[in-house]
Amino acid sequence: MAADSDPESEVFEITDFTTASEWERFVSRVEEVLNDWKLTGNTARKVSSEKVFFTHQIFTCV
Repeated sequence: MAADSDPESEVFEITDFTTASEWERFVSRVEEVLNDWKLTGNTARKVSSEKVFFTHQIFTCV
């Protein structure tokens, strides 16, 4: 019963399949990277980097 009342167990995510343009896919990917890094609060995190592609350019999120 305790697991049902845990807010962590009620995670609801939506996968948006409507990102049609290259710009929308770029923005979506950057959002995904930042969400994966969980950059909330003042907690220390390990240094990470992720490459994101847009219009034949490579952007690195650090």
